[in-house]
Amino acid sequence: MKESEVNASNAAENNGVIVAENTGTVVNNYYNGMSPRDAVQQSLVLFQASFPSLEKVAANIARARVDEIANELFAQIVQKCPNKFGRFSDPDIQCNLIEIETAYARSGKAELKNTLSGLLIKRVQSDNDLESICLNEAIKLVPSLTSAQLDLLSFKFLVGYTHINYVTDINSLTQYMQTFLLPFVQHEEPSQKDMAHLTSFRCGQYSMMTSCALGIALVKNYRSAFNITDSNNIDDLLKNPFMGTPDNYSKIKIMDNGNEVNIDQYILLKVPIASKIFHYYDNWLLNFDLTSLGILIGAINAEAKLGVKLDLSIWI
Repeated sequence: MKESEVNASNAAENNGVIVAENTGTVVNNYYNGMSPRDAVQQSLVLFQASFPSLEKVAANIARARVDEIANELFAQIVQKCPNKFGRFSDPDIQCNLIEIETAYARSGKAELKNTLSGLLIKRVQSDNDLESICLNEAIKLVPSLTSAQLDLLSFKFLVGYTHINYVTDINSLTQYMQTFLLPFVQHEEPSQKDMAHLTSFRCGQYSMMTSCALGIALVKNYRSAFNITDSNNIDDLLKNPFMGTPDNYSKIKIMDNGNEVNIDQYILLKVPIASKIFHYYDNWLLNFDLTSLGILIGAINAEAKLGVKLDLSIWI
């Protein structure tokens, strides 16, 4: 049964019976040790036992937020991994659940709720020790990052650690930049404080040996989108670890209407919206490498923001 066919909003109340939309088909799921209703009720009990006492108004707000995230979270689990409810008997999963509920009860921010829910679903699904450790750490860390800092991690992750198969020419490159990169540069200008914060929380580190400007990263990933004139030397140039700095890659020329231009000039001529994307990347992320924790958080934030699905085992 496809995810889109599941009526997840009623799954918790139906105690394991899922109704397929449009068909009227009833699918019985026999959960291993715990039903969706059990999981929701247990999550509320855990939250009440661990959260500090608050005055009435604040307590009501916190409880409403926990109800919200618990019901949405378990509805997603019914859709994505209904056979994993038994994992909520695991002390590690329960500790993560408390972390998530506490963070959202205090914050109430929708972006945080979406990212934390995505992290817990990945944790419930994970059978990989390293991935589980990173997910545990990310659940603790994400509430300490701003939405702008999360987007910086996603931006670096998408440019430096992924490849989109459909990017084969300048038109598809334009679509890629509009769809996958532009949404992550909509905040105010980052600052050294943002980068120091990400470094101190072990999301990334600076390294001069891996400098790679955005133009070079795009050429490396999407060579066919560029009409490079000196094709004989391009491979050797791209292998040079110091080639990625803005001052050094002017040797790579691209033919445009009979004129030779450098990478940045070519992209900016064809994709005017790229100006802000270049500024963000080359000023703040040029020498910044992501750790495994930064990759994971950037990937989960990208999933939540773009509505895509990523296989974390590729990177973690």
